[in-house]
Amino acid sequence: MEDVWIQIAGEDNLDAIIGKIGWLPSMPWVVNRMLAIIEDENSNAEALAEVISKDQTLTARVLKMVNSAYYGFERQIATVSHAVAILGFNAIRSLVISLSIFELFKKDERLTILNHQELWLHSISVAVCASDVASRSGFPTPEETFVCGLLHDIGKALFNEFTPEDYTKCIELARQKDTSLTIAEQELYGFNHATFGAWLAAKWELPEKLQATIAFHHGGLDEYDDLTPDGLNVSADSVKEVLQIVEIADMISKIADIGFSGDYAISPIRFPGLGDRISEKTCIDALAKLPGLVKESAGLFGLDLDGSQSDEADEGADEQPAAPAKLAAVFKDHDSISLVALMLADANYEVVTLEDEKSFATLVESRSPDVTVWAGGTTDQLGLVKPTLDAVGTSGSNLVIVVPPELEEDAEFGELVAKTGGGNALEIHLPAPVWKIREALIQPENSYQAM
Repeated sequence: MEDVWIQIAGEDNLDAIIGKIGWLPSMPWVVNRMLAIIEDENSNAEALAEVISKDQTLTARVLKMVNSAYYGFERQIATVSHAVAILGFNAIRSLVISLSIFELFKKDERLTILNHQELWLHSISVAVCASDVASRSGFPTPEETFVCGLLHDIGKALFNEFTPEDYTKCIELARQKDTSLTIAEQELYGFNHATFGAWLAAKWELPEKLQATIAFHHGGLDEYDDLTPDGLNVSADSVKEVLQIVEIADMISKIADIGFSGDYAISPIRFPGLGDRISEKTCIDALAKLPGLVKESAGLFGLDLDGSQSDEADEGADEQPAAPAKLAAVFKDHDSISLVALMLADANYEVVTLEDEKSFATLVESRSPDVTVWAGGTTDQLGLVKPTLDAVGTSGSNLVIVVPPELEEDAEFGELVAKTGGGNALEIHLPAPVWKIREALIQPENSYQAM
């Protein structure tokens, strides 16, 4: 699939940056041999275990990982053969790929605007969160989402390691404009970290689904079928399943403020039918559990968390949370997981998901004036609740209206926003930096209409 990613990046653009790099890290031989064995229909667990066991360092790391609280096995697993037998080929493949690639990049200690440890801490957070959300949602192969989550930003590690000065400019540009880092990358390099990461994964001959997940974790999946050649072994639908979970995990990790990926802005996630498969409660529960999972897993990857953001987050997780002071009424959206619902949960709101206008009116009537926030993001949703919000608009209720990018220039939506709740609504325009959204939700009396 290397030709596909070259086509997206532009051969001249890619050649220009490769010329600056001069060399690329090589995939360890054990990974290449392992992938060949897994693809061989006549291979068995013993052959796979034998290859992994030839690398003593990798063997030790695999056994340390499978015996950790992350997997939670009651009995000690003493051999790679036992690990393969219990976890299966796919789980071992994901684990070995993750550990091996992490090892390639972990030694970079240069001082750049994108701190190496914080980037990998973010990636580990996305990996364990993706696996957790997948398990909670009945996804059949959570280990697949783990490796996709860990490597989704591998292109950033490449940019940061080999073009640190240019990448510093990218991050600063994105921060100054309150825009996505991918837009700044596109402006400077002609392609973004997602395409760069997918290209490297293809060079390493990693699984095609992993390549595609890396490539499209910031969008573009709709063009997938047109880009990919005939005879490809992975469908767009199968990529979409993993992609949904990885994008959700990425959003949750940014909200939890674990690590730093270089990207200040955050956008809503939209896939048809997503809300039917992954509930907001699942995501809120995963958000609460994430700091502990990251602390466990980061240590297994050899990251020192002393003084890091994850330590601070974990310390807060050990404390008993205060009783929610405010109630957030959020309409169920079958096409997205509500970004603001997660932000509200993180800010200690009680989040209630509603089905229709009647349930919203009933809630407002029973809890007013405690209903202080409503989060929405479509014309239909805003139209449904407008009558109720207008009725309570003068009773002290606070109203937050989320304005997604696709509705920024929508006249009908804009008119609704201007008239809803007595015209006193707080508007959050996406994409926006996480800290701005958090501050707006915690202190709704402050206006951020210029987001």
